[in-house]
Amino acid sequence: MKPEHVLDKIQSIYSWANEGNTQSGLDILRDAVGAEHVVLSRRNRSGQDTRLACNRLAADELTCLDTLWTSDFADSSFKRIPPGKAFRVTDHLPLQVITESESYQEFVRHIDGGLGASTKLASEGASSVLFVCRSARQGRDFSNQDLLTIDLLASHVVEANEIRTRIEASRERESRSFEILDLVDEAVVLLNQDGRVVFINQEADALFATCDSLSCVNGRVRATNHALDNALQSAIGRASDLDLVSCNPHCVTSRTPHRLSVPQRRGLALTVKIFPGSHMGVDRYGIGISAVLIISDPEKSNRFSSHQIASQFGLSDREAELTALVCGGTKMKDAAAMMAISIGTTRQYLKSVFAKTGVTRQSDLIRLVRS
Repeated sequence: MKPEHVLDKIQSIYSWANEGNTQSGLDILRDAVGAEHVVLSRRNRSGQDTRLACNRLAADELTCLDTLWTSDFADSSFKRIPPGKAFRVTDHLPLQVITESESYQEFVRHIDGGLGASTKLASEGASSVLFVCRSARQGRDFSNQDLLTIDLLASHVVEANEIRTRIEASRERESRSFEILDLVDEAVVLLNQDGRVVFINQEADALFATCDSLSCVNGRVRATNHALDNALQSAIGRASDLDLVSCNPHCVTSRTPHRLSVPQRRGLALTVKIFPGSHMGVDRYGIGISAVLIISDPEKSNRFSSHQIASQFGLSDREAELTALVCGGTKMKDAAAMMAISIGTTRQYLKSVFAKTGVTRQSDLIRLVRS
């Protein structure tokens, strides 16, 4: 294999360590030497043996490899071979003996096995064995070049698997730590540096299932309106940039979130607050949260929705929308911004609401609606 091809293979192996949807490191090694199956076994200092396998078999045939590993290889003389260079099984056991064995006739022949190559790698407190398998019926044993390729890639496969295991454990711990956000009444979404969703709490999940103006598509939060979506993505990008800056202890960044009003076809506009992830203190396990979205639905925070208020007091949709905001504790200036109208128009709406409800002060209006 040419040096540049080896480097490509190694890069792909480490991509597998961090990305769940890429070809596995075992698949890469298997394809590099034209094999059928690869088994990676790792034994720690306590004697626990964990296995990972890739193969060209149907899923229900995978158990054959596990059985054969335990009965024919893991407890055989090959296990006692010291760590070193990859070797051919036929260098230690004639092919005729292999093909005449009961295990070969019963299992191995049917899964295109029989010819094997293996290498053992030792590290502090653990040892790993890679076993690569080809079909004996094709009669093409592993060449010296194949053994060299195995030697070049094996340590990277083992290391990438270790990295992957640690990342998965870290993500699992992180996911459990974020479960407390399910107790929050507002929708919360955590994003990584690429703007992809790392965690969505239950409120956000329910909101995306029913909302017509925001959605979570392919791991990203998007607004259905093109202009609003551009503004949302820009705000997320700025929050992520601020998160990187905040990692510098000499830099002081604003803790005020960016606010974005997202109108809905029915009901009040949603408010999306975008924070840098560092402000939430969620970068615990090495998988950074670069942006946090908190999505507020004014309808949810009020006892009555704007539709109920309109029906009960005979208000127009816009008057009811303003009333719901005011009764929910929103200031007039903020209500005007959320409704995308001027403060003067807001006052005209409120004056009309007073006339229709028979009150003369905001406090009386709030008491009336909440009663």
